[in-house]
Amino acid sequence: MNNKYIVSLLAAGILLLSLAGCGENKEVVATKNAIDSIGEVTIDSQDVIEQAEALYNNLPTEDQQAVTNYDVLVEARNEYDILCAETAIDAIGEVTSKSGETIEYAKKLYEALSLEQQKQVQNYDSLNNADEKYTFIEVGIESETGWDYFSFSEDDMTIEKVGEPDALEDFGDYFKLYKAVESEINYIFEKLNLPDSLLKKVRSTSSKDGTLSERHNNVLITWSYDPMRDNSLYIQFKYEPTAKLNVV
Repeated sequence: MNNKYIVSLLAAGILLLSLAGCGENKEVVATKNAIDSIGEVTIDSQDVIEQAEALYNNLPTEDQQAVTNYDVLVEARNEYDILCAETAIDAIGEVTSKSGETIEYAKKLYEALSLEQQKQVQNYDSLNNADEKYTFIEVGIESETGWDYFSFSEDDMTIEKVGEPDALEDFGDYFKLYKAVESEINYIFEKLNLPDSLLKKVRSTSSKDGTLSERHNNVLITWSYDPMRDNSLYIQFKYEPTAKLNVV
């Protein structure tokens, strides 16, 4: 075999290798280019991320393995989902009786995240506080409109027990009055997730204790026992955000 023939074979081999490198599947190339086009992830990145995901998902398994920048797509989706949750939380703003839908939407996005993603949400405390405040408002409105013994002020964020009805005229005896009011106090404690230990303390209050107060998370509870007014227990719940303290 002469040298010219050997050289020709080597040249042909090199050419074939070169052509093989240039012949990368065009769908794979398009997918890689789509991923590269994502760039910095913002709240407006949804379309480009979904386009890249669609291209990748439509590839056969063997071609997916050739997408060398797939990890960039995974990270982009991760960042975008977290950013959407954070943006929805920021959109809640000042919590009022009309904030229900915006809070539920933010909670939905947050709860759809993985546990690892949830840890990365920077403003989760804002969502938690907004949900807590809205629950307080809901309970307050319910107590104002559905019960006879409590009033609610959204301006002051207070749920407060008001003057006693006539026990004999309205209920026939004091025991029935006591049970009716107690039932509503129990309901407020349950809905506001207040501890049983505090409820027991409220129930065991006597006239000699004067006015007492305890805080649980963002709710300040103040109560007193007034033997001069039908042996009445007066209690106020006030939503008052502060540093979180443990209730003894």
